[in-house]
Amino acid sequence: MRYLVAIFLLLSLIGCEKFFPASENTTKIKLHIDVPPDEVMIVRDNPYDFNYDYEVVAKAKLSKDFDFQFQFNLKEKDVFQLRTKENVIIERIYLYPGDELKVNIDNTNPEDLHIKFDGESAKANSFVQNIKSQYVKHQDYYDQLNNPNADVFNHYIDSLHNDMLSYFKEFFFKDSIPEVVKKMETANIDFEWAYAKIDWTIRNFYYNPQNWDKKIIPDNYYAFLNNLNLIEPYLSLFLTHYLESLIWDWHIKEVQKGVQPTEQNREMAKYQIAKQKFFGESADIAMTLCLNDLLMINFDERMMNVINNLLNDFRSSVKNKKYVEPIEKLYKQRISLLKGNPAPNFTLPNLFNAPISLNDFKGKVIYCYFWSMQYDPSIQMAKFLNRIQIENLRNPNIAFISVALEENNQEKWKNFIQGDTLTGAQLYAEGLFASKVAKDYMINTLPYAFIVDKKGNIGMMNAPFPTDSNLIETLIRFMKQ
Repeated sequence: MRYLVAIFLLLSLIGCEKFFPASENTTKIKLHIDVPPDEVMIVRDNPYDFNYDYEVVAKAKLSKDFDFQFQFNLKEKDVFQLRTKENVIIERIYLYPGDELKVNIDNTNPEDLHIKFDGESAKANSFVQNIKSQYVKHQDYYDQLNNPNADVFNHYIDSLHNDMLSYFKEFFFKDSIPEVVKKMETANIDFEWAYAKIDWTIRNFYYNPQNWDKKIIPDNYYAFLNNLNLIEPYLSLFLTHYLESLIWDWHIKEVQKGVQPTEQNREMAKYQIAKQKFFGESADIAMTLCLNDLLMINFDERMMNVINNLLNDFRSSVKNKKYVEPIEKLYKQRISLLKGNPAPNFTLPNLFNAPISLNDFKGKVIYCYFWSMQYDPSIQMAKFLNRIQIENLRNPNIAFISVALEENNQEKWKNFIQGDTLTGAQLYAEGLFASKVAKDYMINTLPYAFIVDKKGNIGMMNAPFPTDSNLIETLIRFMKQ
């Protein structure tokens, strides 16, 4: 269920009886989850940590009483996430120093969580919960979002924005809610409003080539940007979406000139747009977001000169140097995945929960295919790969590994594998793109494949898919090396 106010927002926090001795900055949480994982982490929400990097502030394993207990020092109020050890997000939470909280989460229906809480922070957090229930995105919201008439849509979304602000003024600000919560919630209202306005242009114009020659976006449409004042994490989220609309402007002009831009061309052009269109902190954030996206694309040695030039420009152009470190880290990881470098080892459970490692197949050419039950095209390719494996079962020089990236679906995955009688090394990775193997190989799209040579080095990232006619030819070439 999607919420108009609750995207990226603070959820439930929960204070209760004092189950630990208190101290001024010590934050303590007792968490009960009806369908619990083995371990829960509390991580700091940081929009500048890319590729699922974040600060873990506390961990707790499931106790014999079937709950989780945390205790850690907290210097200032902040937004955090509850995650499983497989990096699956349970909920976002709001904490401040000295909290003593008790939370009960009914997650028997993952699509409709129910959370009970009480204690000193209950008033603020219960109001956040009420806001979520007040502003559910009903069907009329999506109908208006897909309405090609800009005036009709603007009237709808502006009215909704004003209603939301009025609701806050009438109820929210009367109560003794911490200022940081008021500020964050108000910013979220403005973000949702601005995000929807950009979303309308993308849905109704940029994603519809038949409209490219029409003038459906009024000249004054973007005037709302003049009075928009967002705070993090909403500024980064909005800039990402706004950049998407700007790069589509560039894309359409290229197509009208007879040029079909590649994904890499688009990302490089997006960086230049970010540098030219934005100023101050917004420019720093926009350039950072663009470089992050470019580095997450699988490029080869032929792209290195371009990447190095952009990175040098970024180092000298960005004003706040805090943005440089995460990009440098991402760059080093991408370099480590170029052809000839050692392939990062991974160990994952197979159908029978036995640990299988990439290094187990060293000496062979290894074809690694990543898929998910959530993405139908990747499922069809997994089945196609099964036929290729059967045809090459007696070849001692090649190994096929299929890795399913999932979110808490191991039993369903096992049933799927058995039902379709998929053969070979079928492995399971919990956490989807936040799983360790996906992070190690910078996988952020599915399906995906890479090849490891007989020496255990990266042979080819972004390798041919099982349905590609040149896959066998490519593998034979590696076997001859």
